[in-house]
Formats: sequence, C-alpha cells, structure tokens
Amino acid sequence: MILALTLLALGANDPRPELIELQLEGRHEAALVEVERALANDPQAARQWGFEYLQGHLMEHLPNRQDDSSHAFNAAMTSVPMLANRSRYRLASQALTSGHPQVAAALLGTVMASDPSPSLIPKTVQLLTLAVQQGGYCQVLSESKTWSLKSPQRRQLQLAQVDCDLAASELESAVARLEELLRENQEDDTAIGAAGRLIRLTPKPALADVSVLLGLAYFHHRQFRLAATYLDRGLEAENATWSRRDIDRSDVLYARARCDFWLGEYTPAAHRFAAIANQESKAERVARALYQQARSLELEGDWDGATQAYRRAVGAHRTSNWAPAALLAALRIDWRQDREESALELFDQLRSRRSWHSMAERAALFLAVSDIVRGRPQRAEGWLQAAARGRRTPGLEIAYWQGRLAELQGRAPDAVNSYITVMLEDFYHPLASAAYTRLQQPALARVAQADAERRASSQRSQDLYIAWLLLGDSRESGQQARARLRSRLVSSSRTRPFLEMQIAVPADWGLWHLRPTRPEDRLLTLGIAEEMSPAVRKALPLGDLSSALAASQLLSASDLPRPSLYVAEIVSKRLPDALPQQFLPPVYRRFLYPRPFHDLVEREATRFAVDPNLLTAIIREESRFDTDALSAASARGLTQFVLPTAERLVEKMGWREIEPLDLHRPEISISLGAAYLAELAEGFDGRPEVVITAYNAGEDQARLWLSYCFSREPEEYFSKVGFSQTRAYLRKVASSRAQYREIYDSAEITQ
Repeated sequence: MILALTLLALGANDPRPELIELQLEGRHEAALVEVERALANDPQAARQWGFEYLQGHLMEHLPNRQDDSSHAFNAAMTSVPMLANRSRYRLASQALTSGHPQVAAALLGTVMASDPSPSLIPKTVQLLTLAVQQGGYCQVLSESKTWSLKSPQRRQLQLAQVDCDLAASELESAVARLEELLRENQEDDTAIGAAGRLIRLTPKPALADVSVLLGLAYFHHRQFRLAATYLDRGLEAENATWSRRDIDRSDVLYARARCDFWLGEYTPAAHRFAAIANQESKAERVARALYQQARSLELEGDWDGATQAYRRAVGAHRTSNWAPAALLAALRIDWRQDREESALELFDQLRSRRSWHSMAERAALFLAVSDIVRGRPQRAEGWLQAAARGRRTPGLEIAYWQGRLAELQGRAPDAVNSYITVMLEDFYHPLASAAYTRLQQPALARVAQADAERRASSQRSQDLYIAWLLLGDSRESGQQARARLRSRLVSSSRTRPFLEMQIAVPADWGLWHLRPTRPEDRLLTLGIAEEMSPAVRKALPLGDLSSALAASQLLSASDLPRPSLYVAEIVSKRLPDALPQQFLPPVYRRFLYPRPFHDLVEREATRFAVDPNLLTAIIREESRFDTDALSAASARGLTQFVLPTAERLVEKMGWREIEPLDLHRPEISISLGAAYLAELAEGFDGRPEVVITAYNAGEDQARLWLSYCFSREPEEYFSKVGFSQTRAYLRKVASSRAQYREIYDSAEITQ
C-alpha cells in the first residue's frame, strides 16, 4: 500500500521510464547519475523502487565503477526483499570472479534455501557447481536434498559432490557416484563431465559395463576416438556383465561402427556395418546396417560396392524408411556413372509406392537438373513435371529449373516468367539470387526489361514490385514504380501498420499500473530483463506491434539476443505476403537480423580473410546468438563447435589446450568459426555454397554432393545436396547473408 501511495503521489514524476530509455540507448553512466541523484534526494522512494539494485546493475556496466557495485547489491538485499536472492546471486558471481569461491558458495546456498523463483534456479546451480569446483564450501551441498530441483540441476550438483569426495580423498564414493551418473544418462553435459573424471580415476574400468557406458557417453558427445577405445574394451571383455544392465549389444555395435564412420575411417566402418547386417535378426536393423555400409563405401569412393549395398538394403526391408533413401542414393551413383538404364529402373521402383513419392520427387528433380545443366532438354521437361506433381519439393525450386529449361528451349518469355515467380516467392533465396542474375544476362535482359516497363504502369502491387526489382532505382521508371508501390502499401489497412510500426516508449509500456508480484516484474520496472519472462510478455504484449518491437529492443539491450530475435521472428510471421521485406522499417529489420558481436566478428573475419556477413549468418542460424547454446550432439557456443573439431583447430592455430566451457566464450567461438570458414574456403575453392554445407554436414559429405554435379553452378549443387536438413540450412544461411549485406552494407535502406 505504501508503494501504491508513493506512485500515486509522484505520478508523472516517476523517473523510471526515463531511466529505462537511457539504458536502452546504452547510456549507463547517465542513468547511474540519475539513480544516485534520486537516492540522495528521496532515498525512501528510490529504495522502494529498487534503485539500489539498479545502481549495482549499472555500476557493473562501467569499468571504473564495478568495484563499487557490491555495496549497492548488499544494500538492496535489505531495501528490496523481493530482489534479495537476485542480489545474493550477483554478489556470488562477483565473489567467484574475484577468487573467493567459499563466499560464492555460501551465498548461492542461501539463495537455494530461500525458495528462489524458478528462473533463478538453473543459473544458481550452475554457478554453485563452478564455485565448488574452485574450492567453495562442500557443506552447502549437504542441504541440496531439501531443494526443489529438476533432473538436470540435481545431476549437476551430484557431479559437484564428486569433486568434494575427491577433495576429501573419498575415492570409492566418488567412483560410485560417477558410475551411477553414467548409468542414469549418457547424453547430457553432466555425463561427459562424469566420464572425464572417471577415466582419470580408473583409466581401465574393471567392469565391462562401465567401459561401455564411458564409450556411449563419448559417442553421444562426438568424441569418437575415445568412444571407440572404451566401446572396444566393453565389447571384448570376458566379464561382459553389461548385457544384463538394459544395454542393447546391437546398439553398442552400431555405435562402434558409427565411430569409424564419423572419424572418416570408411573401410573399417563398412566392414563393421556388414558384420552387423549378417548378425541381426530384425529386418529393419539389417536394412539400417546395409544402408550405412553403402554410405561408408560411397564416401570411400567404392561406388560399385555402394550401389550393391544400397540394393541389398532395399531388399532387406522394403517397407522401412531406409528403402527409398537407398534407391535414391543408388540412382544418383548410376546416373553419375552414365548407367542410365539402371538408374531409370531404380526411378521406376521409387514411383511404384505411394509412401516413396517424396524420394521419387527428389529423384525426378535430380534427373532433370542433370540434363538441364548439360544442355539436354529432351527428357528434362517430363521429369520436372513429375517433380512438380508432388508436394514435398518447394515450388520455388521447381520454378527455377523450369526457367532454365525454358531458356534451353529458346522460350525467353516463359523463362522470364519462371524467374519472376522464384523472386516473388522469396527474393533472398539463393535460387532467387541466381534467377535475378540470369534476368540481367543479354539473352533475357531485353525481354525482362520490356516486361518490367509494362508492369511499371500497372495498378497491381505485385507488378510494381517486380518492375522496381528489374528496373532498379537507376531508372526513372524504376523509381516511379517503387514510389507508387509504397503509396499503395501505405494506403492498405493490411500493410500500413507494418510499414509504420514504431517502438513503444517506456512511458507507454503496460507496466506502470501493474503491482509487481514477482522479482521479474520488479526488475522490469528498472529496465532489467534477465530472460524472456512472463513479466516481459505482460508489460509488452507481443500481439501489439509497438510493444513487440519494444520487447525486442529491451531484450537486445539486456544482452539477450536470442529472445530478442525470437520476438522479431514472431512479428515476421504476421507480415502480409504483399509486403516486401525491403520496405520494412530499418529498425525492425535490424532486430530480425541483429549483429550483437559485431566488433568481434569484424576483427576475426579480417584476421582470417572471410566474409563477416557469412560468419554472422552462420552464427544466426547455428545458435541464434546464444553463447550458452548446447546442442543434442554437444556442439557448443555461438558457432556450435564440438570439442574434437575445436581441439584440431586450436592445435593448428598454436593456442593452449581448450576446455568445453571455453567454447561458450564469444571471443573463442567466433575466432574458431572464422578459422574454420577460412579452412573450408581453401579446401573448396572459395565456393560459399559448398563451404556452408560442409560446415553443417561435414567436408566428406560436401565433396560427395559435388561429385553428383556435372557443372560448377551453385544452383546445381543446391538441388543436389542430399539431406533436406542441409538444403534448408544452406537456404537459411545464404538468405541471412544476403539480408546482412543489404541491411548493413548498402548505403541506404528503402525508406
């Protein structure tokens, strides 16, 4: 009630909206001056608002005031009880940074014992684990049984207890805990930490099941060399008691073969998969093993052996998902080796089952593209029609190759119409970029320009957009088309709100009449967002465009680029199809394609001579700019490196040894990403489309897809990338790269 009366009395004199504006502008020093003035002039009101916490928060942003922030957080523990745990957490983080893990552990233990808000628990447990590892009081962990923890946090603290056992020379207890952690789960981050500690204590475990668990942990975290070592020990041991512990021997054998595969040792991998196929009794698993044997042989260069294995995989289980994939793979090999009759027989098989039609579509497109790039249009039209009849192959991709076919057949107007269709569907798609380039070539330019001039006098927005794209701003008719298009878009009730959307100022946030009931609510009134919390959604409802932009701005200013991008993408799903992205407000486009680590990216891109826009696009699509990103395959950080790849690059660059947690540091992650892009560019003649796919699927796989191609055209390569996931990745990265170029490199953005 006191707080409500104070707010009512102050009314328009509430300084918090202005303070939030200063923080959003990055003017932390000016904001701190105002906070300290408020604390001096009206300490009671300022403390009730939480200004002592805000004071500490702002001080942490200023190098010359960081040492003073602890006093502010100490004061906030008393003056703002709702933020007491947040204050303890900030103090603990400072204590750990300054080399006082005991103090940090004690503070964090108090946080966990004080019923913290759910959003604070994961990072408190993570920090407590680090504090214990660095010498913090282990007694804190004895209280953890009373804490409300989810499985990941419980396992983290159990691993921390192992470090305490080791510090107390209780080796037997430590080993028992580590083995139990591995039995429970071999795939999470705790598992790989447990595995590392266990092999330091018992390099050669006495029980075969422990060796297998270690091998599986390293396998799931893509440390295949270590995985192979321990899986072999478990499989070869005489006391193989692990078979009684709910571990499937067939799965272990398969994981062992996959280790060889991922290490690039394709011949032994093929032998192992063949042995698995001979031993298996389940038809689906036989097909799986034969398919992987074929992949190994294909990557090794034994195409004849691969074709035979693919055919055996089809025969092993015709109703499994492996059968159509094997047929398509065998077709590609036969076609590339000019065994056309055999390839077309496989194509007929693919078309024989309705459930295989998606693979048949890709096969038809593969055949059509192969003939088109070789100037053989006779059969391509039928194959394109077969691909177009399905629903899985994107219409944009079909339209592009229909344009190429029309060019071959001398049908320039049809080619122009097809390329325009591609550009209208997604102007930033790599095939749309190729279509735009082809429309500038002499063979089509005259027809395209005439079509554009005709469209420039149209009353349809779509025609005006195409006219502007083709004529550009260098021609008066292009400028006029753009102006008329913008006028039509502004006059439309569907598109105008998006053209004119602006960021809601803090004074207009739906925040000031709400009573804070949670710490996140109170923090938001200070301009502090620690995550995409319900408080943010309540104060800045994402259904309102101005509020959504304000939420994206707040999260970005709070060093939360991933949730900021998430909000911008929510808005993007509401954009009308009739509204070209080039006409969106520049501020919104920058939220949709942000550059939160721009200085680091520019520095490392220059150092390794790679395109900074490509590096930024890779980061956007790999991690969404989340430094804590951790994939299911244990890829970490902004550029999503697994430890073995990082270790290889680190050795090549002459750095010190690297730890998994180092990959979450932006300066290391970005440097490794730039170094790897440079290495890939050198290995693939600087071809960005191949570099991007190699980053996603591996270098050997990228080379295999190159071997399917009859030309060096990026468009042929795009359509012959064999994994739908990697094609989507290539599309996203190439599209993002084009967006970054246009938004940040262009001298002017369409207003």
